[in-house]
Amino acid sequence: MGLKFYVSEAQARASQASQLTNQANQAITALQASIRLFLSAPLSSKAYDSAKNYFMVAYTPLCQSAIMTGEALENAHKKFLSEYQGTVSGIDTDEDLILEEINLSS
Repeated sequence: MGLKFYVSEAQARASQASQLTNQANQAITALQASIRLFLSAPLSSKAYDSAKNYFMVAYTPLCQSAIMTGEALENAHKKFLSEYQGTVSGIDTDEDLILEEINLSS
Protein backbone atom coordinates (compact mmCIF):
# COMPACT_ATOMS: atom_id res chain seq x y z
CA MET A 1 0.00 0.00 0.00
CA GLY A 2 1.68 3.12 -1.26
CA LEU A 3 1.30 6.81 -0.75
CA LYS A 4 -2.04 8.30 -1.71
CA PHE A 5 -2.70 12.02 -1.77
CA TYR A 6 -5.98 13.46 -2.93
CA VAL A 7 -5.94 17.16 -3.77
CA SER A 8 -9.70 17.50 -3.23
CA GLU A 9 -9.36 16.13 0.32
CA ALA A 10 -6.55 18.58 1.08
CA GLN A 11 -8.66 21.42 -0.32
CA ALA A 12 -11.59 20.30 1.86
CA ARG A 13 -9.34 20.26 4.96
CA ALA A 14 -8.06 23.75 4.10
CA SER A 15 -11.63 24.96 3.71
CA GLN A 16 -12.61 23.38 7.04
CA ALA A 17 -9.62 25.03 8.73
CA SER A 18 -10.71 28.38 7.31
CA GLN A 19 -14.30 27.89 8.50
CA LEU A 20 -13.11 26.80 11.95
CA THR A 21 -10.88 29.85 12.19
CA ASN A 22 -13.72 32.17 11.21
CA GLN A 23 -16.10 30.61 13.75
CA ALA A 24 -13.46 30.76 16.48
CA ASN A 25 -12.67 34.38 15.65
CA GLN A 26 -16.36 35.30 15.96
CA ALA A 27 -16.57 33.62 19.37
CA ILE A 28 -13.33 35.22 20.52
CA THR A 29 -14.49 38.65 19.35
CA ALA A 30 -17.67 38.23 21.40
CA LEU A 31 -15.60 37.14 24.41
CA GLN A 32 -13.29 40.13 23.99
CA ALA A 33 -16.30 42.47 23.89
CA SER A 34 -17.63 40.94 27.11
CA ILE A 35 -14.24 41.30 28.75
CA ARG A 36 -14.01 44.97 27.69
CA LEU A 37 -17.47 45.60 29.18
CA PHE A 38 -16.45 43.93 32.43
CA LEU A 39 -13.16 45.84 32.58
CA SER A 40 -14.87 49.17 31.95
CA ALA A 41 -17.66 48.56 34.47
CA PRO A 42 -17.71 51.14 37.26
CA LEU A 43 -17.63 48.38 39.88
CA SER A 44 -14.85 48.60 42.39
CA SER A 45 -13.80 46.61 45.39
CA LYS A 46 -10.92 44.37 46.24
CA ALA A 47 -12.67 41.37 44.62
CA TYR A 48 -13.69 43.28 41.47
CA ASP A 49 -10.26 44.84 41.09
CA SER A 50 -8.67 41.41 41.45
CA ALA A 51 -11.08 39.89 38.89
CA LYS A 52 -10.49 42.75 36.46
CA ASN A 53 -6.74 42.33 36.79
CA TYR A 54 -7.06 38.58 36.22
CA PHE A 55 -9.13 39.07 33.06
CA MET A 56 -6.69 41.66 31.77
CA VAL A 57 -3.54 39.58 32.32
CA ALA A 58 -4.97 36.13 31.56
CA TYR A 59 -7.87 36.32 29.12
CA THR A 60 -6.65 39.15 26.91
CA PRO A 61 -3.43 37.33 25.87
CA LEU A 62 -5.30 34.01 25.62
CA CYS A 63 -7.77 35.53 23.18
CA GLN A 64 -4.96 36.97 21.08
CA SER A 65 -3.12 33.63 21.17
CA ALA A 66 -6.21 31.77 20.01
CA ILE A 67 -6.65 34.18 17.10
CA MET A 68 -3.00 33.80 16.10
CA THR A 69 -3.21 30.00 16.37
CA GLY A 70 -6.24 29.93 14.08
CA GLU A 71 -4.48 32.14 11.55
CA ALA A 72 -1.41 29.89 11.66
CA LEU A 73 -3.58 26.79 11.16
CA GLU A 74 -5.34 28.34 8.18
CA ASN A 75 -2.08 29.58 6.64
CA ALA A 76 -0.35 26.21 7.13
CA HIS A 77 -3.12 24.39 5.27
CA LYS A 78 -3.01 26.88 2.40
CA LYS A 79 0.80 26.80 2.24
CA PHE A 80 0.95 23.00 2.28
CA LEU A 81 -1.56 22.68 -0.55
CA SER A 82 0.09 25.43 -2.59
CA GLU A 83 3.57 23.95 -2.16
CA TYR A 84 2.34 20.45 -2.97
CA GLN A 85 0.65 21.62 -6.14
CA GLY A 86 3.67 23.73 -7.10
CA THR A 87 6.35 21.10 -6.51
CA VAL A 88 4.65 17.71 -6.84
CA SER A 89 1.41 17.80 -8.78
CA GLY A 90 -1.90 19.54 -9.11
CA ILE A 91 -3.69 16.22 -9.43
CA ASP A 92 -4.23 13.29 -7.09
CA THR A 93 -1.22 11.07 -6.43
CA ASP A 94 -1.47 7.31 -6.01
CA GLU A 95 1.92 5.64 -5.68
CA ASP A 96 0.53 2.18 -6.46
CA LEU A 97 -0.92 3.37 -9.78
CA ILE A 98 2.30 5.18 -10.68
CA LEU A 99 4.39 2.07 -9.95
CA GLU A 100 1.96 -0.06 -11.94
CA GLU A 101 2.29 2.28 -14.94
CA ILE A 102 6.09 2.22 -14.64
CA ASN A 103 6.12 -1.58 -14.49
CA LEU A 104 3.80 -1.87 -17.51
CA SER A 105 5.98 0.38 -19.62
CA SER A 106 9.21 -1.44 -18.65
